[in-house]
Amino acid sequence: MGRVRQWIAGWSPAQRGKIVRWASAGGVAFLAVVCVVVAGWRLPKDDSAQPASPEVGGARPAVTTPLSPRLNAPLNAPLSASPATAAPSVGPSAPPAPPALTSLTVTGTRALGPGESVRTDRTKLLMQPDGNLVILDQNGKTLWKSNTTGTGNKTVFQGDGNLVVYDSRMSTAWSTRTDGHDGATLVLQKNGDVCVVYHGKSLWCAGTAH
Repeated sequence: MGRVRQWIAGWSPAQRGKIVRWASAGGVAFLAVVCVVVAGWRLPKDDSAQPASPEVGGARPAVTTPLSPRLNAPLNAPLSASPATAAPSVGPSAPPAPPALTSLTVTGTRALGPGESVRTDRTKLLMQPDGNLVILDQNGKTLWKSNTTGTGNKTVFQGDGNLVVYDSRMSTAWSTRTDGHDGATLVLQKNGDVCVVYHGKSLWCAGTAH
């Protein structure tokens, strides 16, 4: 207001008379505008839309970061689990099948020297180095023997159907006494027995079935 008073004080008497006439003629509004401009008044700004500036030396306003939908879920809400891949079902493995019980047919003439043998999965006919002809099971147990230890040299299944243990001079140390049956066979049977067979009939068996 001091500036307005100084400005009015500088008016001449003629100017003051004009102002008075204007005021009386309705120029009050104009006079008020002039006073506002001279006084440097400004209408108050609307600060409601302006963001508040942080105070110097004070804490910065907190910035709220939106949480992810998973973190915004209620604490008691169940968490979604990714679907697990089902492992292929494996059934119990079948027990191994027992070994097949094989048989062996020997035709004449067949010779076994010391340490030589014929065998199946259950039975072994062996000419031992000590001269004894033996029949063993699958575990190596002796089931039968010719009792020719020290005298036997080799074993021969002959074409006439006779199974013979010979000594070193080719004399008979032991035999099945089944000669005279040409075409007979020596069979290591599935049941573990050893037989001389002629046309389906057993002429001699060791009795080693097991």
